[in-house]
Amino acid sequence: MVIVEDIDSALSTLGTSRSDRFRRNSFLVLREHFQSSEPPLRIELMSRRKASATDVATITQAVQDAAARVALLLMHPKEDRTRLDSTVRSRAELIPQGQSGNTLYFQFPRRVRNENQLDGTSVAHLAEEAMRELVNTLPESPTDTQSLQVLSGRRVGIRSAVANLARAVSATDDICLSLKTGREGRPQISIMTKTQASEISELLMTKTTEVTEASFHGILDGMRSRRRLFYVVSEDPLNTQEFEGVVEPSLLPSVQSALNERVHAKVSKTVTVSGDGTRSHPVYSLLSLQIDPSFE
Repeated sequence: MVIVEDIDSALSTLGTSRSDRFRRNSFLVLREHFQSSEPPLRIELMSRRKASATDVATITQAVQDAAARVALLLMHPKEDRTRLDSTVRSRAELIPQGQSGNTLYFQFPRRVRNENQLDGTSVAHLAEEAMRELVNTLPESPTDTQSLQVLSGRRVGIRSAVANLARAVSATDDICLSLKTGREGRPQISIMTKTQASEISELLMTKTTEVTEASFHGILDGMRSRRRLFYVVSEDPLNTQEFEGVVEPSLLPSVQSALNERVHAKVSKTVTVSGDGTRSHPVYSLLSLQIDPSFE
C-alpha cells in the first residue's frame, strides 16, 4: 500500500538533475493523490450554537498549551517539568488548517526521515507524538469514568495539560478530539464534556504541602528586615538569591543584633503543590541565625 510517508522518503533522496526534477514532479502529483484531504487532527466544539471567535481562540490556545506541556514531558521523560518556554512551544506547534462550522482542523509539521533505520521509515514530529499521548489520556466517551479516576496517578506534565484543557472546556463547551495519523485505519477519539471538566478540576484541586529545611549565607538587609520579617541577600556566586521570611518572637533579638551583618541562616521552606502540578512561591520561616564574619 502506498502511503504519504513512503513518497516523502523517496522525495528526500532526489537530487537536482533534470531527471530528478522530473521524478520529483511525478512524486508530488502522486503524493497529492494519496494524501488525505482532511488534516489529521480535528477538534469539534459540540454545541448546538455556533462557536464564537472567543470559544475558538480559547480551545485552540488550550490544546496548543496542552500539546506543549506533554511535549515537555516527552523531551524530559525522567523529570517532572511544567515551566514552558518559547523553545518548547515552537517544537510542539500545531498548524491551523481551517474551520468548518464548529470543527477546527490542524496539521502537524512534516515527519522527518529516521537515519538509523535501513528501511527509510519516518519519525513522527514531537507535536504529533504529544497529541497522541494527550488523546490517549483523555476520556473516550462522556461516560468514561476510569480515565478520570486514574488521572491523579499520572505524571505532573500530563495532569497539568489536562487541567488546563479542562479550564478551557468549562469556559466554552464539550469538545471531541479526533486524531488520525500514520497507517491507522480509524481515528483515535477523545471526549471532554463540561461535566467531566468540572470533575477534573475538583480532582486536581487537592493540595499537598512540602516542607524542607535549607541553609544559606548572606547579608541581613537592615533596611528591609523589620519586626516579624527578615530579608537576606545571598552572597553565594552560584546562588545569588534574595530570601524573605517570617521571624518567630524568640528569634527577634538575634535578628536585631545581626542587621547589616554577614550571617548563616537556617530556614524552613514551605511549598504548596496542587494536584495539577502547580507549585506555589516558596515561603520561608527562620529557624536559626548566626553572625558569620568569616564568610567571604
